[in-house]
Amino acid sequence: MKVKYSAAEFSFIAPVLTDIFSRYADNSVMAGIVGVDGVTRLSFRTDIEAEPPADAEQVLSLLFRFLAKDAVQPLARVYAQNRADILSDVIAGLSEAVNSLVNAKVSLVSEDGKTCTEVTLNRTRSVSEN
Repeated sequence: MKVKYSAAEFSFIAPVLTDIFSRYADNSVMAGIVGVDGVTRLSFRTDIEAEPPADAEQVLSLLFRFLAKDAVQPLARVYAQNRADILSDVIAGLSEAVNSLVNAKVSLVSEDGKTCTEVTLNRTRSVSEN
């Protein structure tokens, strides 16, 4: 069931997304959202009607919906200015972008502020050597 949300917080590790965003955002924007631990943290204050994400693809989809609607988040301004290029880069490496998403946490606050939906997507990365 779709709910109207007025705020969201995202926390995740996604080296592919970090690389793509860093091509378009200056260092001060990236330093404000990516911690020394490699975790990206984003907060949004805008209205979106959505369902809580159930998988990595839905987390990315919701993230980009919030980026498109929020005028205050510094990364959202970068996204607005470079939307076609950023989406092209993400689509070109979509499987890598989805697979690089690790330990995603999404908090969604309902429009009335009475409900907070927490979603955690626990995934781990592994490297195999042949």
